[in-house]
Amino acid sequence: MKKNAIIGVAVVVLVLIGGIAYTAMNHVQPGKSATNVTPPIRNRANTTTTVTSSLQTTTQSTTSIQSTTTISSQQNSTLQTQNPTDFIVVNPVNLAQISQISKFRSCSGHDYSGYDVQGYPETQRSMKHYFYPTQQFHGTVGKIQEYAPFNGTIESMAEEQTPVGKQVWIGYTQSGPMFGFAPIGVWNAVFFHLDPIAGLSVGAHVTAGELIGYANQTAPVNQTFDIALEEYNGSNGNYHQVLDSIFNHMDSQVLSEYAAVGVTPNGIIIPKAYRDANPCNFNIYNPNDTVTLT
Repeated sequence: MKKNAIIGVAVVVLVLIGGIAYTAMNHVQPGKSATNVTPPIRNRANTTTTVTSSLQTTTQSTTSIQSTTTISSQQNSTLQTQNPTDFIVVNPVNLAQISQISKFRSCSGHDYSGYDVQGYPETQRSMKHYFYPTQQFHGTVGKIQEYAPFNGTIESMAEEQTPVGKQVWIGYTQSGPMFGFAPIGVWNAVFFHLDPIAGLSVGAHVTAGELIGYANQTAPVNQTFDIALEEYNGSNGNYHQVLDSIFNHMDSQVLSEYAAVGVTPNGIIIPKAYRDANPCNFNIYNPNDTVTLT
């Protein structure tokens, strides 16, 4: 009887030790997966730089208007870039015609989101800037000038989903592998609701400061127009939309023009952590989503 009790105790002890060992080998910290998902650090240099990311898209619908990405896993992909850091050398708008600008990651307008430059997917936020003309330009056509912010190439010119003006993409450079109409890893300034000047066409080269057209302010977009900065990136056919604020890529001269009217990068860009903690409701107006020019 005593011998059987000793054997029973020994079995229990072995089971407990095995359970502890299994737990230790398979333990994953809260919020982590068993796969290393360290995000990439984007290195913006004048030459192509390859950076390892831990994010991959599995479903993607791409049109001339916007890319929609569905994230279902976190695996390795490759990001490339062909852009210098401060390549926006001319203000794309005439600030004398502008009263307010929406913040990057604001809840203005509608959801316009994708990956950020660190390789993280973002959703339910506006990752572009809306420009609000002064009242005298509401509803106008052919009045609000827009300019090429850098030397580049017209990559695309398509009708808008809301049939007001065109959506015009200007690529910083045109070299390397392509995804659709855009070179992979190349920033594009995207102008929404633009009436291009006569003669502007896909493939044309534009010079920084060149007039490219006018914001179309007819209904239903009669009080705003918008500008985004985006590129396509990835590898092995899995490409996704990367978005950033134009204010992160302006040179000191352009930044000084905005600083003179009270607009700074810190004030015009909402941090990702804040937006993650405060999701957008696009049906509610929030005055904190915009900066008023002084």
